[in-house]
Amino acid sequence: MLAALVILPTVALAGEPADIRLGEMTFTPTLRLTETYDDNVREAVAEDAESSWVTTVEPTLELAAQDRLNIYSLRYGLESDIFHSSHRDDNTDHHLDADAHRIQQPPPSRPERRLRPRRTGRR
Repeated sequence: MLAALVILPTVALAGEPADIRLGEMTFTPTLRLTETYDDNVREAVAEDAESSWVTTVEPTLELAAQDRLNIYSLRYGLESDIFHSSHRDDNTDHHLDADAHRIQQPPPSRPERRLRPRRTGRR
């Protein structure tokens, strides 16, 4: 079992992200934490190989809003790799995404008209 823990990456998950309402907008923070073991950090030839545990921290912040049929979102995240045996290899990548799109809705259908017989006389 110990070998499986060393070979397979470990991911900590807390479940579904919880949205926080900010007026008409939705704010969604998430955090992903991964621990892996790399037996050749620099992908060098066998005699120069260096191994290390690697912790990856990935926080993400998303702000979203909807105005009738338009959806807008802004997302910022970073991915930070921490090499426990070789801190000179630590790195952080930043990601910023913005999106706006219109919801596609089918055209409204016309209600079917029911034909009623005309009344010709009074009752």
